[in-house]
Amino acid sequence: MNHNQTDLSPQRYLLHNVAISFVGLFINQSVATIGMGIVARTVPNKTLFGEINLLLQIIGIAGVFLNLGLNSSITYLASRHGRKVMAPLFGMAALASVGIGFALAALLGAFASVLAQGYGHPHLAPAILICTLTLLLYSLVNIGVAAFSGMRRFSAQMTFMVLSNIFSTTAIVIGAVVGHGQPRTLWWTALCIVIADALTAIIVLWRARRDYHVRLLLWPRRRLMLRMIRYGVPMWAGNIAKSCQQSYLVIVMGTVSLVASGYLSNGLKIAGFLNIVTWAFNIVALPFLSKVIHQPREASHRATLCFRYNNYILFPLTLMTCLFARPITEFAFGTTYTNSQSVLYVILLSLGILSSSIPRLGGTMLAGLGRTRANFWTMVISGVPLYLLVPFFASDGRWIAPFIYLLGWSVAAVALFWYLRHDGLPLQWRRAFVDPLIPALASSIPFALAAWTTDLTLRWSLVFLGLGLLVLVTWMLEHSSKRRQYA
Repeated sequence: MNHNQTDLSPQRYLLHNVAISFVGLFINQSVATIGMGIVARTVPNKTLFGEINLLLQIIGIAGVFLNLGLNSSITYLASRHGRKVMAPLFGMAALASVGIGFALAALLGAFASVLAQGYGHPHLAPAILICTLTLLLYSLVNIGVAAFSGMRRFSAQMTFMVLSNIFSTTAIVIGAVVGHGQPRTLWWTALCIVIADALTAIIVLWRARRDYHVRLLLWPRRRLMLRMIRYGVPMWAGNIAKSCQQSYLVIVMGTVSLVASGYLSNGLKIAGFLNIVTWAFNIVALPFLSKVIHQPREASHRATLCFRYNNYILFPLTLMTCLFARPITEFAFGTTYTNSQSVLYVILLSLGILSSSIPRLGGTMLAGLGRTRANFWTMVISGVPLYLLVPFFASDGRWIAPFIYLLGWSVAAVALFWYLRHDGLPLQWRRAFVDPLIPALASSIPFALAAWTTDLTLRWSLVFLGLGLLVLVTWMLEHSSKRRQYA
């Protein structure tokens, strides 16, 4: 832990580091959105623009399979034992991750032509082959970033993530400009991405070596490596089950209706901003809980704090997103893409993100206590309805697909509550869920009236009234909670 954070209370420590993570994630989301907007204007050919996005999606999905959970193991063990374990763990995890990255790169390279032919765009194959190098580079970057997370160096971690995103997005823009909208644009884009990821890897590894004197590649010790894999694999497998859901939803819906698939993709982009909230808490939660792994009461207190402050933010944001789904969609994508179907998608997907926050955050906290099975099984439970039911029912009603997404995460949330109790991490339920609901309910009436009215002056007046009530009631609840705590 940084020396300037050692005296912070758990509440202040949590909020301080979540704020750092949230800012970094918000910058990432904004940079990616702006960057692709520039590419869209630079590449007038819609087919070529689609190919660039397809290339990024292929590499992104392949990247989900990297590291075999060794990055989660590094975060967990470093947060428990400090810098003394960094030297032996880092080098072994780095070497093993490079091996896994090489295997994935070889597999993807072998099927590059098949993938390109399957999509009907053969010139994708060379670009995919070039981009396989990014899997090797990011296998190292992930280990480096995880190490800084385990040492609770969240500002450094966010700096690496933001730099990586800036480098990668800039590379995509440069590739699009240099390619002049010709088919070779794909190759230039792929090459620039590899150069950007190499620069990221150099910076992360240099900083890890400078701060912790790690050796970059060490031959793994069998017993320690098995321990790391035993911890990391459930986290890795759960992340795969979680991370592929939204892409799967869009792909399956595209087989029914390309228009509906477009609406769904837009809805996921809007609801994705809600996802940032719990993601920021997830980054902090694992080392935050692992620090008190042998203190059950303090672990329960910290878990309650994570849910409490996550819900303070997420409840009203979800409420506002659902109430203002139509104007938000119009602002983001224009009136052409705004109708009752697209608005319904935003609402259902936002509620799905809200439900997903419980198993995602709860599973991460249990993993911080060394209990990774909850994270794995709740992610699997969330995906089973989606992967099995959507292909059969999507064509019967286009609202059913996002509803199944919501259903899967709701079932996973119930399962997580059971795991919390069964695995010895009880929550203070009123503080975690009931208190954060009160400000959202208090502000719901002015927000609902604002969504209903067409008068812009009245709408904004009601919005500010709702925000004022939200802040006031939240402050009153926190003030009352602190008084009870120190009474």
